[in-house]
Amino acid sequence: MTMGAPQAAWAGAVTAMWRGSGLRARFARGIVWAVSGALISQALTLGASVMAARLLGKVQFGELGMIYSTLGMFGVLAGFGLGTTATKHIAEFRSRDPERAGRILGLSSVVAWVSSLFTAVLIVSLAPWLARTALSAPHLAGALRIGAALLFFNAVNGAQTGALSGFEAFREIAGLNLIRGALTFPLVVGGVVVAELNGAVAGLALAAAAGCAVTAVAIRRQAAAHSIRIGYRGLRRELPILWRFSIPAVLASSLVGPVMWCSSTFLVASRNGYAEMGVFSAANQWRSAVLFLPGLIGQVMLPVVSDLWGQNRLREIRKLLLGATALCLLAAGPILLPMFLLHRQIMSMYGASFGSRGAVLLMTGSAAALLAIQSPVATLVAAASRMWIGAAMNAGWALVLLGSSWCFLRANWGADGLAAAYLVAYAAHSIWTFGFAAAILRERRSAATGWLSPHFRQEASGVCG
Repeated sequence: MTMGAPQAAWAGAVTAMWRGSGLRARFARGIVWAVSGALISQALTLGASVMAARLLGKVQFGELGMIYSTLGMFGVLAGFGLGTTATKHIAEFRSRDPERAGRILGLSSVVAWVSSLFTAVLIVSLAPWLARTALSAPHLAGALRIGAALLFFNAVNGAQTGALSGFEAFREIAGLNLIRGALTFPLVVGGVVVAELNGAVAGLALAAAAGCAVTAVAIRRQAAAHSIRIGYRGLRRELPILWRFSIPAVLASSLVGPVMWCSSTFLVASRNGYAEMGVFSAANQWRSAVLFLPGLIGQVMLPVVSDLWGQNRLREIRKLLLGATALCLLAAGPILLPMFLLHRQIMSMYGASFGSRGAVLLMTGSAAALLAIQSPVATLVAAASRMWIGAAMNAGWALVLLGSSWCFLRANWGADGLAAAYLVAYAAHSIWTFGFAAAILRERRSAATGWLSPHFRQEASGVCG
């Protein structure tokens, strides 16, 4: 069957855009490959998880989940914000200053290995205490020690993947996800057969190590393609990046988990606390689904916006931010719409006692919508190297969430109170995120057109990287 003229013209336009070098083509390719890579990774990991659960049984699989959760708490320290650091700076300097991009690539690699090794050694040392106190399962100390290797390779791989994102090598990242996922399944299943829980953790660690190896090869290939030589001399010149970017990134990330946990403890300490927590948990599952695609769009945005920022192409940044914000809302729409229209029916799926709590899902969906449209705009804060201000905005979000959840739950609002607290916190975060993004663009435009004094113009240029 042959295509008609309109279909052929449409296909030709899509092909031309896909193969082009313009902003829309770069963004479209990034989104397609990022989504493909994430889906591949999640599907293969889910397959390995299901098989491991069947082999281990409910108790040991639960122990595996707790080990992974415990390692995740240390992951922020091990990663040290280096994935985002590498993405932003390699994207900004890969064309206009390849030598500096090579030094930053070398710095992120060295610091990733050091921070990951330090954290892994810390876990090995604390494993008996963590197993005995935090997990109430002393027999898990050995699995935690093996898990230190998993954390080490995952943290290093996070910095490596950030570097590939800086090159906008999303197709390569999707391929690497396929390789790692294909290795994870046999290694985890084989590990469970040989050594049960310890074997499962060891299988994950081996897959992570293999992922590091193939990702390192991909980085060198990308660096060569961009005429960048990875440098390890003169790294001291780039150390301010760690203070200006990596450390506030770690602080901003480390706030989220503990603050959410603390607000949840307010709920479980209230009247019918655990029953109300069940209602909130049911609604909150939909939040993750809403944010899946907007989160990937934000990942693609960072290298593109960083590159445009380095070239001072502000008009294109504004167009991209507006388009990506609309795209995030459109991507979240198929999940948000049922949440708003069918909130009672959705909650009823969890049980008859949940059906009357549709308001919790409404507020959770509204908060998720606010966070979804913030995702691309927040990348401007990173692209402009204003991470300390980003950390301060996260701290503000944390204070609003804790304060409002304490007030609402003290009034015995239950799950509705916690959902309302999240909505208030993300509404406040939206106000200063969008306001500060507009201020950054105005300041950059003023500096570029000479509206500022020479002294302030030099200072603004230094802060922006």
